[in-house]
Amino acid sequence: MENHVVSLRHKANIPVRMASDGTSHTPSNWAIEPRMQEPGVIAARTLLSDGHEEVVARVCNYCSQPYTFKVDSFLGVAEPVSHVTAANGRAV
Repeated sequence: MENHVVSLRHKANIPVRMASDGTSHTPSNWAIEPRMQEPGVIAARTLLSDGHEEVVARVCNYCSQPYTFKVDSFLGVAEPVSHVTAANGRAV
C-alpha cells in the first residue's frame, strides 16, 4: 500500500485494509460509519465485503487543498452488518 492524495474538492475510493484485534469472527460484511479525518475531510459510510481481496473506502475532500491519506492511517471502525430480506424477498 502507499499514500493516497485526494485532490481539493474531490471524492475518491482509496484502498484500505482492516486490522484485527485478534478475535475470531465469522465471514461477514462490514460497514465503516462516516468519520471526519479533519475539518473538510470525511471518510464516507462504506460497505466492505469480507470476501474481496481488494477493499476500498470512499473519502471526500471538501477543502481548498489536497489531503494525503498516509499508509496505516486510522480511517474508522468497521462493524459487522447483516443483509436483511423483507417478507416479499426483496432486500431492505
